[in-house]
Amino acid sequence: MEFKEALVVLHKLSGLEPKELAKRASISAGYLSMLESGERVRPGPAILLALAQALDATVGQLLGSEVIPGYGDRADHVRRLREGAEAQQLVDPEWAKVLRAVAKQIEESEDRWIDYLRSMRQEDAATADTDNEPEVR
Repeated sequence: MEFKEALVVLHKLSGLEPKELAKRASISAGYLSMLESGERVRPGPAILLALAQALDATVGQLLGSEVIPGYGDRADHVRRLREGAEAQQLVDPEWAKVLRAVAKQIEESEDRWIDYLRSMRQEDAATADTDNEPEVR
């Protein structure tokens, strides 16, 4: 994966607006746009580090030398959704249809895959927040 592709994927996964990401990385929105479009090939080390921190990623993920968690296993995830649909077929045919539809959308569209990963990250964060709440007596 090239830098610009990794930057676009991590940016989409972050859910940040371009201006917000640029602000967090202390760069202009125009420069961010040039990096994402490939007009600028690769920034220097300070900007790479700032982008990685703003995206809650590593420099290795930005440079394509490290896997972006969840992103690379799209085919495996689709397979597991389809297996889940088959397992649910006898119990709840309507739920099986939903699982098959989600698998098909994820398989056909990278943007939908990224949206799906973002929603899973948000679910995980919400679960972690409720796990850390003090018990009320």
